[in-house]
Amino acid sequence: MKNKNTINKILSVFIALLMIFSVSTVSSIKSFADEVLAKKVHVIIENTTYKEEDGAAWEGTLVDDWITIKSKMTMMDAIVTAIEDNDLEQKGADSGYISEINGLSEKQGGDLSGWMGTKNDWMVNQGFNKFEVEENDEIRVMYTKDGGIDLGADYTNKTTSLKNISFSSGTLSTDFSSDTKEYTLELVDIEKIKVNPTASNKNYQVRIYKGENPDVSTNGYKQTDEIKVLDGDIITVICGDKSWEGSDSSLESNVYTFKIKSNIKPNTAQL
Repeated sequence: MKNKNTINKILSVFIALLMIFSVSTVSSIKSFADEVLAKKVHVIIENTTYKEEDGAAWEGTLVDDWITIKSKMTMMDAIVTAIEDNDLEQKGADSGYISEINGLSEKQGGDLSGWMGTKNDWMVNQGFNKFEVEENDEIRVMYTKDGGIDLGADYTNKTTSLKNISFSSGTLSTDFSSDTKEYTLELVDIEKIKVNPTASNKNYQVRIYKGENPDVSTNGYKQTDEIKVLDGDIITVICGDKSWEGSDSSLESNVYTFKIKSNIKPNTAQL
């Protein structure tokens, strides 16, 4: 009887341990799945304009993280989360304007110095708390010494050309020039590409579309998005449409088109 009781106790302990292990495993799998499936936003905080040797508290990239998006999360929410996740400090977020990050504050680099930020490479024209974030948005918070001009945002002109553009794959028919609006992009054995345009003036949005006559009321593709392309497809990049935020009715947009030349034809793509 004594042996039987001992065996029963061992079995009970084993079953209890098995249940704990099973619950722990299921919980771990769920946490992993939640992390993989979570929608995220990319937050970068950097100082490339004010040198430490000139008095800056720090220089370079301070934060480069992907932050999980919560309901109705704003740019400000994402930035503050990234700062706190990295055990850093900031001042001013509660009032709607960040005045200092980790000891680097406005006015420290001159009368026009301080913190500015872009959402998908557009220098936002209101406080960070006015813009909700979406999956794969890129939020870049940057220190300026002269009101944004050193960051590519100049409020004194209305230039809506592209400064440059790059593609994750392929070769352009000719070197890119702001004044040339039509190109061919040659691809070999590639079905998906990322497009990375840079505005001459970041005060004006740049949007990426697939198709020759896109619906400009939509946001189009982000720079982080992969776009599926086949031979004959058109990628259209527009800078500064007058209907977008940051623009005005007198603005003239610039439209650039890139025709795909590929060995992958539409009628063979699924074969």
